Amino acid sequence: NVTAKVDYLVKLDVIAVEIMPINEFPGHIGWGYTPRYHFAIQSTYGTTADMKEILDTFNWNRI
Repeated sequence: NVTAKVDYLVKLDVIAVEIMPINEFPGHIGWGYTPRYHFAIQSTYGTTADMKEILDTFNWNRI
């Protein structure tokens, strides 16, 4: 769970996180650079609500 690690990132003075492509891609191996559905999050990464929670948590902590 990424949001559980935010306190650790804040202690390290992290101010930015680079997110790899999150688009749905064929199979379960790859980095997301061959998207299947441009507006869908890769199902193994979680849901749209999960991504929103992560981004909101980063934003709240000024990351």
